[in-house]
Amino acid sequence: MSQKNNSLYELSTQLQRINDTLIDEQGILDETLEAEIDRLLPAIAEKAGNIGRWIRNIDGNIEAVESEITRLKKRKEVNGHLQDRLKAYLKDSMEKAGMDKIDTGIMVLAIQRNPPSVELVDEAAIPASYKDIIPEQYVISKKRILEALKAGEEVKGAVLMQGTHLRLR
Repeated sequence: MSQKNNSLYELSTQLQRINDTLIDEQGILDETLEAEIDRLLPAIAEKAGNIGRWIRNIDGNIEAVESEITRLKKRKEVNGHLQDRLKAYLKDSMEKAGMDKIDTGIMVLAIQRNPPSVELVDEAAIPASYKDIIPEQYVISKKRILEALKAGEEVKGAVLMQGTHLRLR
């Protein structure tokens, strides 16, 4: 049977069988085993070489994909910055014109209020009751401060902020 039609697994199994036979025969190599080895080794080398070339080809594909990922990430970042600048430009223009909403027929552009958030103006002035202890370190709980400020309480060192954003629907 032609060795080229066998898989690398089948060829290596045949070679392992020869190795086991040699061990059983205390290393005595007869002409039959020698002929079988002479048939197997070139076929194994050819199959292994083909797999090696395939692996190299895959390496090239991986590099090409990684390069494309890098290019697309950069493109995404650039587009994100452009989108942010255009939104800011449109929002600013609408605010200057005193327009809260524009219906274009295709989409509605509206300036909406953001959820309230906390801006810390003086972290040192924040009362201890609003600080969380994380292993030997204080972390200010903006969530608790936000709840207190929304409830009308005064929290020294913090103010309630509410900005706006542009929504495209």
